[in-house]
Amino acid sequence: MPLNKIVVSLLMLFLFISGETKSQLSGTKTIGSSGSDYASIKDAVDDLNANGISASVKFVINSGTYEGDFTIDDILRTSDSDTIVFTSATEDSTDVIIKNNPSDTVNFLVKLNGCKHVTFKKITFKTLSVPFVKQILLTNGASYNRFQNCVFNA
Repeated sequence: MPLNKIVVSLLMLFLFISGETKSQLSGTKTIGSSGSDYASIKDAVDDLNANGISASVKFVINSGTYEGDFTIDDILRTSDSDTIVFTSATEDSTDVIIKNNPSDTVNFLVKLNGCKHVTFKKITFKTLSVPFVKQILLTNGASYNRFQNCVFNA
């Protein structure tokens, strides 16, 4: 094999091996209590935004009150069959509350920034007495998203 082909082959192999590999999400993940995959919803969303999905992923949220102010970006590979679901572990919307921090300067609880096929099930979204806080903000073509049996408390 000529030397230039060997050099090109080694260079390609080096680039392939040294490239960043991301662990895409799939299956069921838990949020909240000790021993869960994520301590907070924001931690789960950060991982989702950074790594994407390889198949459907379901985030089961343990009972508690969680701070909002997180953004779900456009996640590659979502579709009608490969979805993202955030749901209450107890299936009681009053057991999982996403609320804002009144001292934050962010003007939303949850921002769906171009994402598709994201579902929130049996969750309460609560804004405290801060003027102009939006609970759900959809931007950049966010579509095919659902809120099933959720409570919006403003």
